[in-house]
Amino acid sequence: MSDLLESRRYPINTIRKTAVTLSFICVIYYSYLPFLYIVNELPIEKDIIFMSIISMSLGLAMLYLLLSDIRINKNLMIIFGFYVSFSMYALISFTLTPSDLDNLFTMRTLSVINPIFIILAFLCRDEKQYLLKLLYLASFSYFLFAIYAYLNGSFVFGNLAFQDIFGLTETAPYQNINLYLGIFVVMTAVKAKYCETLLWSSCLYLLLLGVIGVMLVIGGRASLLATMIVVMIFFTIEYWHDPLLSKLKALLSLFVISVLLLMVSHFIVNILEETTTFRRILVLFEVGDSSERLFLSSSAINLFLLDAKNVFFGAGMNYFPIYIGANSLGMYPHNIILELLSEYGIIGTLLFSFPVAYILLIRKSKLGTIYGRSETEKTIFLLAIYFCTVSMVTGALRSSWVLIFFIYLLIPGTHKIRCTRLTTVRSVPRKTIARFFKIAVGRRLSHADS
Repeated sequence: MSDLLESRRYPINTIRKTAVTLSFICVIYYSYLPFLYIVNELPIEKDIIFMSIISMSLGLAMLYLLLSDIRINKNLMIIFGFYVSFSMYALISFTLTPSDLDNLFTMRTLSVINPIFIILAFLCRDEKQYLLKLLYLASFSYFLFAIYAYLNGSFVFGNLAFQDIFGLTETAPYQNINLYLGIFVVMTAVKAKYCETLLWSSCLYLLLLGVIGVMLVIGGRASLLATMIVVMIFFTIEYWHDPLLSKLKALLSLFVISVLLLMVSHFIVNILEETTTFRRILVLFEVGDSSERLFLSSSAINLFLLDAKNVFFGAGMNYFPIYIGANSLGMYPHNIILELLSEYGIIGTLLFSFPVAYILLIRKSKLGTIYGRSETEKTIFLLAIYFCTVSMVTGALRSSWVLIFFIYLLIPGTHKIRCTRLTTVRSVPRKTIARFFKIAVGRRLSHADS
């Protein structure tokens, strides 16, 4: 009987893996271009497919919770309640603030889409390793597409125009391409650091440098900056915790590399000036930036400091484009923190930040460090930093569900499955039973003799 119940553990694991797979599809649905291209060819509206996948994922999650009899986690309820308070605050701000932009897209994201992705993150927190495998394969496919485009001649080095590795649209989706290539670089850096063999580790580092070279040519500067920042954070933390001898070796290697880079700095600068992404980064510090990043950021700061009401409560949802006279939802600060401050004030920003701070406290309590102990937890932490950094350069609340998912995925998993309805404790081996029986009989006989 116990063997029969034990064998029924597998359907529960299958249900959970399927729910996590569907959750991953939801996360990348609107950004993974090969998948989106297939969806666009279908006769069904892509939004309907998206909602159907979300419904199936949530349905399987509910089925898994019912069958496994998992207890409700108090921390998860607190974290979710924190976000709901921000969502309610945003709803009040939207209701009370008059706006010429009568658009519910941002409100729908904050009050419906983001809470759903928080629930999906709760579901996936015990399957982070499996989720990372899926994400690594998805990001690696972008590098394969880049190689194929280069061999076909559609991807050219030394061309200052935006590069496209797919050729599916008239305008090159450079931000999207570099976003996934940056994910691949971050995850490859972690794998190379924890690789057991020197040869395989060296190959991964060479692959990492090659992907960064591709990112320099594509044109997406936000993802490139985020990638470099996260990789620097990763190696700084890793070598800081290494023994003293390893630190000395690392510092010596860094010194040698720095000297070599200085020797060939003129050559490197000449190469970088011929890459699209590097030129676009330099444009930020020059007059006439076509993306108007500096103008948008300074305008958001000015709106935040306009009066006391804006400082504490914000100007209101969707008010920023009206303030700069654009009257277009596409004109946003391109910095999620500045958007929070300018449109929701200090109170809204704090409400948005409370669950993030609480999650970090949970990681500190359960893992002993915010950074994490295992390779999986460290990778999740670095990816959360990566998406936060991207959102600081080109992000917006109206499309913040991916950022929300990876932030709330920082919650440590339980790694324990209570399956009281379909499973039971493993049967005790017969030898163990016989041993206890002999001991019990021996003790009883000894008492009788005495």
